[in-house]
Amino acid sequence: MNRETDLFSQFYEAYLPSTAGETDYVVNWYRTTQPDVLGTTATLPVPFRLTSPSPNVPLLSSTPVRVAWTPATFGPRSMELAVTVRCVDANGSSVTGLDVLSVDDDGAYTYSVSARLGSALRAADPTRRCTVSVRARRSGVGSLSPGFTLGGSLTVRREVTVSGVPLTLEH
Repeated sequence: MNRETDLFSQFYEAYLPSTAGETDYVVNWYRTTQPDVLGTTATLPVPFRLTSPSPNVPLLSSTPVRVAWTPATFGPRSMELAVTVRCVDANGSSVTGLDVLSVDDDGAYTYSVSARLGSALRAADPTRRCTVSVRARRSGVGSLSPGFTLGGSLTVRREVTVSGVPLTLEH
């Protein structure tokens, strides 16, 4: 478990390696200087895998990218997708574009790199190859123990990433 602090708060992050279906966890916080906080519960969402895009199949910037995963949940749940494009400009500097969106968890989404990340693509040198990374994140449910202070929250999620997919620019 890692403890992180930003400007106004602190948070803890733990990685729970599990490939099992909706897995239940109970988290108890044992403290040395404050009362213990017991009984936070969380259910990891159903595991999944990305079936598309493939890291070995080059993409064209003008062609929509099919992002696909299995299994889908087909319920009221959503899938968060983060698409990152990394390119190099004419001066050799890095150009990055990031787009995060929430889509229905129905197993597929068609993503237009040129429409959604066009500014990064326009700044890139078309003679150099770019890469695309796609991160898919499915969230689970949890219940924070009443022993936590006001403003506390709990996030449970599974993530899968495909990185370094070659992208050829078309202007």
